Amino acid sequence: MKDRIVRFCKSLLNFYNTWYGVINTIVGLYLISKFNSSIATIVLIVFIGIDIFTWIKNIWRNMGTKRELFATIKQNNSLCIYGGIGSGKSTFGEFIMHEFIPENKRYYNTIRPGYKAVTNEHFLLKKRFEDGAGVLIDEAGGQADAYHYEKKDNETRKRIDYLNKFFRQWYTDKALLIYIDQCQSNMNTSLYKNIYYVIQCKGVDVKPSGLLPHLICKFFLYFINKYRDLGAKINNPFSNVSIEFMEFVKLGDYADHYNVEIKDKDHKHLVGSIYKFFTGQNTYVFRDFNPAKYDLNPYIWGVDSNKDKKVMRDNFNFEQIEQDIKETFLKH
Repeated sequence: MKDRIVRFCKSLLNFYNTWYGVINTIVGLYLISKFNSSIATIVLIVFIGIDIFTWIKNIWRNMGTKRELFATIKQNNSLCIYGGIGSGKSTFGEFIMHEFIPENKRYYNTIRPGYKAVTNEHFLLKKRFEDGAGVLIDEAGGQADAYHYEKKDNETRKRIDYLNKFFRQWYTDKALLIYIDQCQSNMNTSLYKNIYYVIQCKGVDVKPSGLLPHLICKFFLYFINKYRDLGAKINNPFSNVSIEFMEFVKLGDYADHYNVEIKDKDHKHLVGSIYKFFTGQNTYVFRDFNPAKYDLNPYIWGVDSNKDKKVMRDNFNFEQIEQDIKETFLKH
């Protein structure tokens, strides 16, 4: 019963965040008709105007992007998502999984309590997924390195090739395979050799939906989140997430490159309710596997000028740079 109530509340928030410009206009006009105060009327008109402007700019103008994106994914249900640190690539992949794949058919290669695990045995065709599975491989190049894949290992390469090539035929057109990494060069050839659809994320931003409820909620969340850990902070539910991205499609049957004619007008924005993107997602899932130790006695800049210079030399190897420059001049 509790889960149903939570899902219902999230659905209402998603609906509100999608149509807040229309909803707030109707509610605002109704309140204006009931108030006799000119000050209250002016305040409501200002809030309505701001909400209409931001709704048209962020939601209405980008509604077609979602339809086009989903149509392309249905045609190319194996894809790669690339992007720099914090660009929204993992968030994008998670959003697509939530939109296309039922919870009981989602597979992840990183810790996601309650979901099925992807292992190297799946890559090597020793285990199979179920029909209509959704498979998300985060930090894909890192996992490939983890099982010591090398180009000379033809058997391994062929198996990964087969997984990519026949994924749709083996697991139906409702299945989904998503590789995520920071750039294409991080991934071994066999991980993306047969992947023709690529999304490059440029950045992610959180924008308010209805301004008044967003500000009220932000006030209370300031005190609630003040002493919470970074990964445990509560997001403002009256918010939308905007991810800027570009799409690339591989050219030709034998092409080994993508059509990468980048123009600003080709950048797209996928905008949706914050719960559509940030639903049970742990972007700090690798935290527990950091092999580095805490620096219990960090050096503070400025304590010792000679130590400052030594740390700088060690960081950037200025002496080696100086030597290289001298050798270059001597050659000429």
